[in-house]
Order: sequence, then structure tokens, then C-alpha cells
Amino acid sequence: MSKATLVTPIGTAEWFSLTKEDKFGNFTCNLKLEDSPETHKLISKIDSLGEGRKPYTKQADGSFVLKLKMKSKGQKKTGETYQVNPPVIYDSLGKKIDGQALAGLNVGNGSEIRAKVEVGFYEFMGQKGVSCKPKSIQISKLVEFGGGSDLGFDALELQEEDNGEESSDDYDF
Repeated sequence: MSKATLVTPIGTAEWFSLTKEDKFGNFTCNLKLEDSPETHKLISKIDSLGEGRKPYTKQADGSFVLKLKMKSKGQKKTGETYQVNPPVIYDSLGKKIDGQALAGLNVGNGSEIRAKVEVGFYEFMGQKGVSCKPKSIQISKLVEFGGGSDLGFDALELQEEDNGEESSDDYDF
């Protein structure tokens, strides 16, 4: 059982945390892949690399959610710790995003991406499985996460009451 570097089809990103560590110290993202021949080819390659837990779940509609995950820190056998670089991010033209552009990048749910991943078998404390570590990401369509956007309201249309009865709002707070 070995490792392989694979490229995923373009899918939809969910919970993108590949430029900054998540609260558990990992770089992670869920990649929703449509039910297609390319997706089935990828899944069969992942299945061929080992037994046990798989880095994907099959959805009711036939699509798959692929869990991309890698630790941000590691420890050598000598006890020395080291930092792991996050995956390299590219735009739709294949140009590397770095510096200020990368620091200001807010990839939100619904963004369309593809990933180059290292897929490999693991066995740890009696658990067996296949991991899917993101090495590089290409963003084909960015949907920005709206952290600092306007959270206001659109104008409501006012309706005139001409029947003389009191209005009752059906709001359930």
C-alpha cells in the first residue's frame, strides 16, 4: 500500500480553512464533488490505496464529500517540533496567490476549487485508513466569506391597511 498524488475534479468548497489553521491546528476543507465519471475514477483510486476509514462520504444524491486535511505542526523522532507549510493556493489562471493577496483571501462556502492531494494509507494505534492531504489548491470561482460585509436590510414594501382591522405579524421570536 502506497501513496499517490491525485488531482480532484472541480467541486464546491465547504468550511475552507487551508490558508490558516483551524481551531484544532489543522489545514482543512470539505470538497463536495458531483456524481460524475471523474469523481468515481478518483474514489476508486482512493479505495485502491488501502482499507479502513476513507476520507470521503457518499451523499444521498450520489455526490461525494471529500475531507482534505493535514496537520500544521509535526514532531520528529528526536522530539523536535516543526511547522508544516499550508497548501499553495492558485487562481483560475494558474497564478500563485501569495503575500497580501493571500492574507486577505476569504474563501467562503460555495467557492469552486480543485485540489492536488497526496492520498496515502495509514495505520495508527490499531486504526487503519486512507488520508487525503491537500498540497495545492486552484480556485476557479471565488465566493467571498462575508466577514466584514454590510449586514443591513433591503427596503420593505409597505402595505396600506384599508379594512379597519389591526394587523398581526406572524413573526415567531
